[in-house]
This record gives sequence, structure tokens and C-alpha cells, in this order.
Amino acid sequence: MNATTASLDHPKVKSPEGTRTYAHAARTNAPPPLTKILARSEAQARQILIDRRSFGEIDTLRGLTEAELVAKAKLTLELVEKDGVPIPQGLTFQSARRLPHGGILYELDSAESAQWLNTPTHRGKFAVNFGPNATIKDRSFNILVENVPLSYNP
Repeated sequence: MNATTASLDHPKVKSPEGTRTYAHAARTNAPPPLTKILARSEAQARQILIDRRSFGEIDTLRGLTEAELVAKAKLTLELVEKDGVPIPQGLTFQSARRLPHGGILYELDSAESAQWLNTPTHRGKFAVNFGPNATIKDRSFNILVENVPLSYNP
């Protein structure tokens, strides 16, 4: 074996099953951070954010506990159903978390429930029944892209 063929060989890894190449080991092991990212993405798909439309008015929900906020969301769903909108079977609010700026992050039972609630007609009915100053915010994502011009004038 000469120096050129030796440099082309894959590094070998000793394991109980025998000798494996580095490429085989890299293919078989899923990186743990990827599973965390997927779990976070699935959780975010089940969330909706309810915020105040204007910050000049008094926040009437400030004194409510998270359990009371979940009960308020369930009551709001009942009011939407009384308005003649059929609610999907099994749509429930699992939890509520108050954010530092005053918004409320709700987690629903499934991503399909969150998608149903985020359709324009349903989100409008829900926001009106939730409170006069309530609005459902769209989820936004901050990204950082390198080497992309911010403006282009051909």
C-alpha cells in the first residue's frame, strides 16, 4: 500500500459489532440537537399568541392565573360555538403562559386545532368573544442571513 491509497481509506472505528467506517457511524446516529429542534417545532405548531390590540388600555387579564386563562379560553370557545361556528371535536386548550410583555401563549391539543383557530374567520370570532382589546398574533420568525443585500436597485 502506498501513500496515495492509504490517504483515501476511511478512518476505522472499533465497535462490538466489528470494524465500521466513520461514514457508517455518521449515518446511523441521529444528532441529539435535531430531536430537540423537532420537538420544539412540534410544540410551536400547537401554540397561539393572544395579545392586546392597543397598549393604551388597561389589561383586564393581568390578575388572572394561568388556570383561569385556560378556563377563559374554553368559555370563549363555547361562545364561538353559540355564534353558529362548529368547533372541531377534541379542540382543547392545554395550558397558558403569560409572556413578559403581557401577551398570553396558549398551547392547544394538536397542530390541527391551532391551524383551525388561526383561519381568519375563526380567529376573528375568537378574538371578539375573548375580549374587546384581544387579537391573535401571527407567528413570526427572526432569521439572520449573511451576504444578502437589504436593498436592490437594478
